[in-house]
Amino acid sequence: VIKSMREACPGGGGLLDSEQTDFYQGMFDSQLALILAQRNSVGIADLIKRQLSGPAAAAAGNTSDNEAVANSGSPELFARRIWPQASRAGKKIGVDPGLLVAQAALETGWGTSVIRLPDGRSSNNLFGIKAGPDWHGARVTHLTTEYENGAYVTKPADFRAYPSVHESFDDYVNLLKSGRYQAILNGSSDPASYGYALQAA
Repeated sequence: VIKSMREACPGGGGLLDSEQTDFYQGMFDSQLALILAQRNSVGIADLIKRQLSGPAAAAAGNTSDNEAVANSGSPELFARRIWPQASRAGKKIGVDPGLLVAQAALETGWGTSVIRLPDGRSSNNLFGIKAGPDWHGARVTHLTTEYENGAYVTKPADFRAYPSVHESFDDYVNLLKSGRYQAILNGSSDPASYGYALQAA
């Protein structure tokens, strides 16, 4: 990640740039990554938690206002609006609510890419859960990019649609408590273990 960020920085090719500079910069980045990995945290989850636990969190708005969540307009507002539901769901499965907020943010681009129903309403699917044959609720077809046989493929897929953000979190909790995802909850109190288990499942 550090290397990618550095490569994305504009204005390379300065007066002091050389192969030796790049070599030592790479060593520094590797050491920094090692230190951060040993800490098990870069502090982002703690920062989100602190910001959302203060007095302003109480004024975050009603999470039943589904369009407000889907059109939050900013990462902070999106996180504030779903924090109560993330806290409730987190207690049920022993997961830090900050992890659930982070996952919903990743899946939806901080609420800017929540899948829409044909009539334009939000599907309230904050976790990108697909609708398989065993799903009997509402669904919406949406183009998705999958990694298959070593290449990215874009194709339509069915996703679950929920009447509310509340039900999106409830379904996510139920999904984690069943089938192949149950193993995730064994180490759910540790953010790194949770992330690795989720990826593996």
